[in-house]
Amino acid sequence: MSEKISVFAYNELINEDYFKEKGFEYIDKVTVTLSAQRIVFNRLPLEGEGIEGQGLPNIEPTPNNAGMMEGMLYDMYDTFLPKLDEFHGYPKECNRKVMDLN
Repeated sequence: MSEKISVFAYNELINEDYFKEKGFEYIDKVTVTLSAQRIVFNRLPLEGEGIEGQGLPNIEPTPNNAGMMEGMLYDMYDTFLPKLDEFHGYPKECNRKVMDLN
């Protein structure tokens, strides 16, 4: 049986139409902020993909522990994890991080 998970989405996946176009479904969603994190465009696209000179989005801690970034927290079933992994290029292009949310 599937388990419910929460997935933090940022960049294009916060757009509900795009989210559904990629074949994802959610149970519930809420806008959230991550403290002391920021979005940067420092990931290189795979060869032959992306726009030359343009980095892909990535999340990283802020240098001084200040600031925040906004995203969407989707509650969804874990059956979508393989599709999310493929979309994000896990485990070669990114990693997962389990976080406690308040």
